[in-house]
Amino acid sequence: MEFMDNASCVCLPEGGAMCLCLDDCADVEGALEKGLKVAVAKAEGMGEKGEAIQEAVDKAMVVVKGLDLDSLKGELKGRGNVVMTRVTDEDLEVLDTLVQAGLFDSRSECAAFLIHEGIENREDLVKKVDETAKKIAKLKDELRKDLG
Repeated sequence: MEFMDNASCVCLPEGGAMCLCLDDCADVEGALEKGLKVAVAKAEGMGEKGEAIQEAVDKAMVVVKGLDLDSLKGELKGRGNVVMTRVTDEDLEVLDTLVQAGLFDSRSECAAFLIHEGIENREDLVKKVDETAKKIAKLKDELRKDLG
């Protein structure tokens, strides 16, 4: 099943029965919900892969729903670091769905947003790892001094 782009609308090819037209959405959340409906429709009938896509889309909805995307997208514009990564087909489908829904301008911007949200949501883990890494660095310095 392929998407066909038509101006600001994305439709499934079977007579356009399932379309997402961003012009019809008054807000980002409305656009997201419509985009996710298209993604879920696309995933139906794909068996195990479709279920994984639906699960990934559900996770994305939890992350994006209720956030101030415009403000966060503005913050993401200034990013200058490049990180190369490999993602699963299902995760790529989610990135593409969020981009097609007009929430992000690119896969890169979408991935940066999701990484940022993951870091923010696991701040406790990040702090614990950072503290441990600093202790390890201190111990290495002490060992170098003792041996040097």
